[in-house]
Amino acid sequence: MAEQVKASQTSDAAVTALQNTASELYKKYATKSAVIRELASRNHTKGEIAKALGIRYQHVYNVLKQELKGGSKNQPPKATETVPTEVKAPTK
Repeated sequence: MAEQVKASQTSDAAVTALQNTASELYKKYATKSAVIRELASRNHTKGEIAKALGIRYQHVYNVLKQELKGGSKNQPPKATETVPTEVKAPTK
């Protein structure tokens, strides 16, 4: 039982820290979805994000599942995106 209490305290501290991080991110990004994507890119779980933002897990899941449509300044870049450094003309 003491282990459960310790794990709960650690979890609460982590959620509080994540809430503080989210508050800072709300200043940077205009939408909640952008904040969710940023926190996910920092390797936080869907459950941690939902608890810290006070939203349902399903909302976080749906935001992360949907493909980004177009580019927006409010959305952080995907970690897998790369910018080509050189474009080669096709040869005939």
